Amino acid sequence: MVVATNSSLLKLIDIRSKNTHIIAGHKDIVLCVDYSYPYIVSAGKDKVIKLWRIDPAGLGDTRVVLVANYKGHSEDVSGVVMAPNNRMIASVSEDKTIKLWAFPAGEKVEIKSSLYTVIAHDKSINSVRCNHDESLLASCSQDRTIKIWDAHKLALKMVLKGHRRSVWDTAFNKLEKILASAAADGTVKIWNLTNGECVATMGEGAALLRVQWLYHNQVVTGSLDGIVRIWDIRRLTSNSFDKHEGKIWSLDVSALDDKGIHERKHRQLHNSIGCQRFTHNSVEGPNITATNGQATRHQQR
Repeated sequence: MVVATNSSLLKLIDIRSKNTHIIAGHKDIVLCVDYSYPYIVSAGKDKVIKLWRIDPAGLGDTRVVLVANYKGHSEDVSGVVMAPNNRMIASVSEDKTIKLWAFPAGEKVEIKSSLYTVIAHDKSINSVRCNHDESLLASCSQDRTIKIWDAHKLALKMVLKGHRRSVWDTAFNKLEKILASAAADGTVKIWNLTNGECVATMGEGAALLRVQWLYHNQVVTGSLDGIVRIWDIRRLTSNSFDKHEGKIWSLDVSALDDKGIHERKHRQLHNSIGCQRFTHNSVEGPNITATNGQATRHQQR
């Protein structure tokens, strides 16, 4: 698991051993991170995107190598996502652009020219996500819209409108052509990516900052009021877990328990800041990590 917690440092945490490796290199607060072993991509207020590679020797004697610095955004970089099979990185920024970058050949490379750059939104962009087969990207913005892009050439495929306030996060469903979105209007919306229609809307309360899929019919959100909620999109019901004392800025889901074993009998919710842990037995599912820091990403190997 990789965590960025309101500093210029990244923490690489082995869930099995609890060993932590500090990754230093950014000159300002890291706002976003993505992780697909052996690669990590991070970015933030220094406007630089960094691609790292974990030494295959393992976490017992970890070595993290800087592969590339990507420079081109004129404002804070607010979101990054990797498409490792296509060897590409997408980034979004407060400068309203989305950029597509290539994996480099070699190490410690500085790249100042993106493959594609598009002025994507009318206001700052909050996040970017990639679908399971790396064919689509979703960006969401303070302009209240979600945009779906071709992941190879940044051609605009679809614009999704319906949220009344800033859209903070999106998540592609791995099994169906649907997308979940979380917004400052306190709602989760489910979108049909075949025709662009909103097929479900749930919630009405504190701003929702993060969303992830648990299964094809359940999503989990983190909110401004520090509450983790699990939503059933078929029954339009939710369960709430109030274990945080502050805003939940990051959230991710893993199918592994804290011993590295696939979890099928219960769910553990782990507050990585306060080390509070609790289980919810009524719904089967994977592990959820929610933090008060800037970014958290799991990787199953």
